[in-house]
Amino acid sequence: MRNKIIKYIGYALSLALIVALMSFVEAKHNKRVINNIKISVLDYDSLKFVSTDMVGALIDVVFDSLKYSSINNIDVSEIEKEVKKLVSVKNVDVYIGIEGNLEVDVKQRKPIARCFTSKLNTYIDEDGNLLPVSKIYTSNVPIIEGNINDSNLRDVYKILVFIRKSDVLKNQIVNISVDKFNEYKFRTRKGNTVIEFGDISNIDEKFNKLIVFYRKTVSDFGWNRYKKINLEYTDQVVCTKI
Repeated sequence: MRNKIIKYIGYALSLALIVALMSFVEAKHNKRVINNIKISVLDYDSLKFVSTDMVGALIDVVFDSLKYSSINNIDVSEIEKEVKKLVSVKNVDVYIGIEGNLEVDVKQRKPIARCFTSKLNTYIDEDGNLLPVSKIYTSNVPIIEGNINDSNLRDVYKILVFIRKSDVLKNQIVNISVDKFNEYKFRTRKGNTVIEFGDISNIDEKFNKLIVFYRKTVSDFGWNRYKKINLEYTDQVVCTKI
């Protein structure tokens, strides 16, 4: 019986020691201050719509100076909310690093095409949303021109999604034009070929025909054999030679 009591007392003392140690560590952690603010734009090598200077300036203006502030006073969710207000920011993750730094990791919105008409000058991003053009950076993406409006933007996005699924089409199609009947034409990088796509109907079939055609034709004849490629006819591709 006595041994059991001693054993239980030992357990209780160990538990009390662990609780005291955790409280000490927590109290010490709460007294820590921010040593530095480290901002990373994760995809800056490929996109330059957002810079670390832009994010740093925003944080300084909105939050005054966070450096040497108590960790207890840092509201990371509020910082994330403010940084997301930058139109080119897709996502931001703010946290306290083990070295006491405020870590700000930023991911940019990625454009996949640029609408360029007399009434519209904007990017379309990978989620199908409009992204304003930047004064500091121009992305090398296909240009969309012609009759672009609110009613056909979703169709334009569908076409872009199909193009991006194929490495051949993604590298080749540099221009998409839309006429007043909502019919589409593409222009290629090599050979400057015009692809007459027609309207959005049968989109899967048309793109599958185009990919099969390119795989065979380019391997046999190269890029410069045809001036026009028409995909509007069922089960066939009609071409005009140069």
